[in-house]
Amino acid sequence: MAAEIEIHSTTTAAVDQADRDTHLSAGTIEAIAAGRAQSTTRADRADRADRADRADREAYARWCSAEGRTILPATAETLASYAAHLTTAPLPRTGRPASPSSIDRALSAIATLHAEHYLPKPSTVAARAVINGYKTRLALAKDPAAKPRKASPAVPAVLRAMLAGRPRHAAGQA
Repeated sequence: MAAEIEIHSTTTAAVDQADRDTHLSAGTIEAIAAGRAQSTTRADRADRADRADRADREAYARWCSAEGRTILPATAETLASYAAHLTTAPLPRTGRPASPSSIDRALSAIATLHAEHYLPKPSTVAARAVINGYKTRLALAKDPAAKPRKASPAVPAVLRAMLAGRPRHAAGQA
């Protein structure tokens, strides 16, 4: 998390050379406020990502415990076996196996767990081969999980609705 900055403004005339390094202009203060407002949506996304990462790590730890495998450091064989497990085990929420992108996310969470414990990143070559085979199997079965979900394009009607509540500005003004 970034360090918090104490925000107070002074007029430029009142700022002497010694205070210049700790002075924020009114424009800079506005920019910081705008950035903080914008970052709340990023923070929400980060919170969701953190929850998903934590859930992936916990699921991996449970699987390792049930299979009698070592959580850390993970071997290439453990990751390949875990990826294979995720391609067949139904998820509680959907009743379907994880999507290829969800398995990628789980492998990323495991790699991050290794980095946090100052361990070398485990090889994912075999696990990636499992995922690629799974993608092919899904594609041949014409399973919707074979294609990554994408947002619908913003057609003119959607764009107008999105911009309806925003104030109008002259060209070149923010």
